[in-house]
Amino acid sequence: MKGKEVVPFYAINIRQMTSTLSYGILIVPFIHGYPLAFEAASSNIVWIIVLAGFLGTANYSLYYTSIHLIGAAREQSLNNTYVFWAILTEILFLGASINLQFIIGTIIVLLGSVLVSASVKDPKS
Repeated sequence: MKGKEVVPFYAINIRQMTSTLSYGILIVPFIHGYPLAFEAASSNIVWIIVLAGFLGTANYSLYYTSIHLIGAAREQSLNNTYVFWAILTEILFLGASINLQFIIGTIIVLLGSVLVSASVKDPKS
């Protein structure tokens, strides 16, 4: 986002509105999903859906802000740690067991992110 700066908050709003309109105008009618959408909106689960929407928006707001603050290359290397966070969430909330493959995979993902994110000094200086 060099040159003319795009405010992260504006970028996420454009993304979310485009996504919402695309789903509402193209995808939901194609799969005949309006009855299901109205059924979900009138049930008790609507609050879980609203909460998920707010958390998703907060997530993307932080994501776009991180791109703005540290640059796309470093942010992408940190973004690759989602594998670790997904497995950790599975362990905490779904009771998955920890095994050797998980430990080795976690170490590889985290080390790779650290190596890519670390500042490299110019050998000429």
